[in-house]
Amino acid sequence: MKHTIFSLILFFISTSTFATRKEILLNENWMFRFSHQVQFKSEERVNLPHTWNSGDALSGKQDYYRGMGNYT
Repeated sequence: MKHTIFSLILFFISTSTFATRKEILLNENWMFRFSHQVQFKSEERVNLPHTWNSGDALSGKQDYYRGMGNYT
């Protein structure tokens, strides 16, 4: 009987420690700039999901920017 009670207490203590977690949101406060823009002043604060070529897609031109962008 003592072993059963001890086992149950140990089980409940161990499951409560594994159930705790910290949630970290990664979708807010990102800085974005195109790769060809070297200056940090050209960075734009964005939230994810972010579409950095939406202006090019809506302009109707076929020569939209196909380069890289950086998120920090």
